[in-house]
This record gives sequence, structure tokens and C-alpha cells, in this order.
Amino acid sequence: MEESGLLLSAKKRRTLIQYALMWLMSLGIMSFIRYGLSSFFQYLTASSAYVIAIFVYFLFLFVSVFVYALSYLGKESLRIPRRREARP
Repeated sequence: MEESGLLLSAKKRRTLIQYALMWLMSLGIMSFIRYGLSSFFQYLTASSAYVIAIFVYFLFLFVSVFVYALSYLGKESLRIPRRREARP
């Protein structure tokens, strides 16, 4: 039982690292466009489609991080505990 718990913990840690690296590479590409190709970035910011795409990208990032946190930590750990009412 303990061994399966350790294996599950190691697998969770591995997937967390893979997930974080995926998003960091994606953000790295975006920062390269921003700072490495500054003249191209000025052209992109003039486009309303780019601004909408960036908004959708960050919205997807935040939603996916929230969903991943729910699955990684478990739904029970993110619950807000209710106060118990005192009974007379």
C-alpha cells in the first residue's frame, strides 16, 4: 500500500514538472516575440485579432492551471470547511 502511494506521488510530481515546463516554454516563445522581435511585436499589437488571441491565451492558461490544481490536489483539499453550528 505504501509503495503504491509513493509511486503515485512520484507520478504526480513528474506530471507537474511536465505541465509547468509546457507552459514555461509557451510563455518563453511569447516573451521572445515581445523582446526579440520588437519591430514585429509593434505590428502585432496594432492588430485586434492578436490582442483577442492573447486574451484568450491567458484565459486558457488560468483556467487550465485551476483545473490542473483541482486534479493534482484533489477536490477535497480545495474545499472551504463549513463552520459547525453549536447545538444546545
